[in-house]
Amino acid sequence: MINEPIEHHYNAVCYLKGFLEAGQCELWIYNKEIEGPPYHKAPKAIMFEDEFYTFIDISDQPNRSVEKELFGLIDRQISPILKKIQELKMDEISGEDYGIIIQFVALQWLRGPKPRAQLEARLKENKLELDKEKIRQIWLLKALPEAEKMINFLFSRSAVFVVSPEDEYFITSDAPCTSEEDITNKNIQRFIPLSSRVGLLIMDHESNSERPKWKQATKEHVEILNERVAKNAVKYIAAKDKKTLEKIISKFTS
Repeated sequence: MINEPIEHHYNAVCYLKGFLEAGQCELWIYNKEIEGPPYHKAPKAIMFEDEFYTFIDISDQPNRSVEKELFGLIDRQISPILKKIQELKMDEISGEDYGIIIQFVALQWLRGPKPRAQLEARLKENKLELDKEKIRQIWLLKALPEAEKMINFLFSRSAVFVVSPEDEYFITSDAPCTSEEDITNKNIQRFIPLSSRVGLLIMDHESNSERPKWKQATKEHVEILNERVAKNAVKYIAAKDKKTLEKIISKFTS
């Protein structure tokens, strides 16, 4: 169909823009598979795959409704909230905003390449070699129905917005929500960077408030969280500047 999205971003462009400085147009990228030098690209040109969520429907036609009606919708809803976060207007984050953030976090975990790769690995363990289309269909049938369960669970957990010190920055990746394979495991913390200065730390205990408070992170805390994000990446790591990126790369390439 005309004007249907072909390039399916597993990291929303509006999300990636939060890791840019005002006036900056490109992020610094590191490819873990190639292990070459960092390079820079615009958010729109990274972390996508053609037809990543497209499936063949019963009329034997490509169906892009998951990209348009699910991920496209949450991206439009989260965009103005991420803008508040990028501007450090944390006191303006309402309970309703936080509900949308949690939906975004759950769907961000689902939409990335990691759950798909984990599914493919499990299939191979069971001696099932399937093509990409079959794996995509199984992922749609098994993973997407889990979204509501994930959202309800994450919303029940205590959480805190962590703000980096000036001149210290969070990185992001193609799998920015750090978690085990089961995101609803009650015994772990989960972290997702929401901008270059703000991340959301979701605790391993239940919440007693409508929305998280925020606190200042130390330089050491930022480094620990960045290491988690880098190690969790499937292929790509991104940062606002080359210095921040090279600092984290040196941690796991030395």
